[in-house]
Amino acid sequence: MKTFNWFPGHMKKTFDQIKTNLSLVDIVLLMLDARMPFSSLNFKILSLVKQHQKPYLILMNKTSLADLTKTTAFIKYYSQNQILVLAVDALQKKQNFTIYRKALKIIQTSKPHFKTKRSIIDNQPNIKTMIVGMPNVGKSTLINSFVGKKVLKTANLAGTTKKIQWINALKPNIQFLDTPGVLYHRFYDPKISLSLALAGSFKDSVLPLEHLGQHALSYLQKYYFHNLKKRFDLDDNIFPIFDLVQLIGRKRNFYTKNSQVDQNKVYQTILKEIREGILGKINFDLDILPFLDVFFKQQTKLS
Repeated sequence: MKTFNWFPGHMKKTFDQIKTNLSLVDIVLLMLDARMPFSSLNFKILSLVKQHQKPYLILMNKTSLADLTKTTAFIKYYSQNQILVLAVDALQKKQNFTIYRKALKIIQTSKPHFKTKRSIIDNQPNIKTMIVGMPNVGKSTLINSFVGKKVLKTANLAGTTKKIQWINALKPNIQFLDTPGVLYHRFYDPKISLSLALAGSFKDSVLPLEHLGQHALSYLQKYYFHNLKKRFDLDDNIFPIFDLVQLIGRKRNFYTKNSQVDQNKVYQTILKEIREGILGKINFDLDILPFLDVFFKQQTKLS
């Protein structure tokens, strides 16, 4: 399958705003999706942050949905390349002070004489941070968790956040410069773009449903057949994709008015259940893992 691209005009505007506003913050929080720990890292943004010598921390979000036995291999690789990663779940408010303390430590290490205002509530130093990442990795969810209420719209859809804006949290004492998700202007390998598409970082209309649905089933058969087998009560046979679609359609009673298996409904169901974790904990980047060093060097060079 050839690679594809989706880069709406607001993403170019957002990237320019990120570049302009880096001087206003103490640290950048670069959020990834733990289900695609390589594909969701925007190397162009990472390169920009490094060029401006801005402290940063990578937050690997959605750990509750990820196959952590596989994701750990990516975290280890990043650590070996001096990239600090903290595994998080934006829905778990109890981890917020851990994120705050880790960010503060990184700032103080890079700026030994760091001075800022302190909270009148608990005397905590104020941190100004910019939160960046691909679409639908959970940036707004994390900010809502810090604030303690829903101040930003969230959805399991790409492109929910539309503009850059400041959001204040008091406990811990942190200010977020929230940014819309930004993809690459161009993808150079379909493995990356397909991982993002599976996770919902693209609008589903970008890629034909049949192509994405077939890729999802093929990927599950290759790496997570046990999950597929358990969910749809399959036997141990590996099926051709067409036969598998027919079988799942019959088991779920998905039929068209002409009494044919409704293949689109099968594909929609598979994608929905993958993204919501119903099909189990998954890592979408396993096609990349054996070649991680090659991909890392390639993306670094291209950025």
